[in-house]
Amino acid sequence: MSERVACTITVSGTVQGVGFRPFVHRTATRLGVDGWVVNAGGRVEPSVAGSPRALSTLARALREDAPPLAHVRHVGTPPLTEPSPVPGSGFTVRGSTGERGRGPPREIPPDAATCEACL
Repeated sequence: MSERVACTITVSGTVQGVGFRPFVHRTATRLGVDGWVVNAGGRVEPSVAGSPRALSTLARALREDAPPLAHVRHVGTPPLTEPSPVPGSGFTVRGSTGERGRGPPREIPPDAATCEACL
């Protein structure tokens, strides 16, 4: 069996209300990463498990390939504080945690018109 690692990734900036969690889901699924993603305070936090290469690729994609209305200010990898995602469990989008007062403030994106792809 190949090596498997787990971590939480924190992404701050304009990352809420811009399609960031669905972007994380698509990217993690494509890379075969297990876990989940939540909005927490002013951040998006994927908790992920997979090969070191897949997690490195995911972290790079979160920085470099974010949705057009997103503005990523920081990507970090603090220690995982909850159980590691189960191998083969897939990847899910979870609801927002509603945390307040912890971490960066929420950055609210400007209103944007519906794009052609969304129509």
